[in-house]
Amino acid sequence: MRSITLVLDDRVGLLAEISSLLGKAGVNIDSVSVSSFGSKAIHTYLVDDEQSARKVLSTNGYNALTSDILVLQLPDKPGGFSAASSRLAAAKININRLSIIAREGGSVRFAIGVSDPEKAKKALAEFVLK
Repeated sequence: MRSITLVLDDRVGLLAEISSLLGKAGVNIDSVSVSSFGSKAIHTYLVDDEQSARKVLSTNGYNALTSDILVLQLPDKPGGFSAASSRLAAAKININRLSIIAREGGSVRFAIGVSDPEKAKKALAEFVLK
């Protein structure tokens, strides 16, 4: 899976504009994270159709940056994520993006970006969702 990140000049209505563009293109947003820092906004999207999302964003003047992410399913309990983060640390793999994307049935799903996705897949094989 790949995430789409936009670094933008922040303004009122920006999220409404982007979500409308994606919706009109038939792209479903599975997860979104938005942060503002001064006059800049950082939007990160997980979508069901990355190619269509990039195309509609590009066509409308947005520079979409993409990166590989892994989706992990771990027990939803105190310290549950430490099993994964400890393995990554031991393998010298840096975590550069992390968000919770779902909680259900005693499990939590994380979207995680790392410095070496292939190595991370091996280290976290029992947690990685296909």
